[in-house]
Amino acid sequence: MLGLFLLGPVPSNQLFIAIGISRVPLIPRLTVFATGRSLGYFFWIVAAGTAATSLSGVLRPGFGSAASIVVQVVGLVILVAVMQIDWSRIIRERRAKLPTPTSPDSMSSN
Repeated sequence: MLGLFLLGPVPSNQLFIAIGISRVPLIPRLTVFATGRSLGYFFWIVAAGTAATSLSGVLRPGFGSAASIVVQVVGLVILVAVMQIDWSRIIRERRAKLPTPTSPDSMSSN
C-alpha cells in the first residue's frame, strides 16, 4: 500500500503525519518512501527526456516563427484583460437579477 501511495500525486506530508500519529517505526517506512520516491522521480526524468528528444524536431521550427510570437503576445494580452475584469462585481450583479426562491411553506398556502 505504501508503494502505491509513493507513485501517486499525493503529497508525502499526509504519509508522514499518518506515520507519526500511528507511532510505527519510522526507519522502515522512510526507507520504502525514499526508494519509491527515487524510482518515481527516475521514471519521470526518463519519460521527460524521451518526450523532449522525440518532440524537439517537431516543435523547434515553430518556436521562433513570427506567427508563434504573435499568438503568444495575443494570448498574454487576453490574459491580462481577463484579469482586469471585476468578477466579484459581475457575480453580485447577476445574483441580484436572479428571482428569489420561494419557500415551500408559501407555496402550500395557495
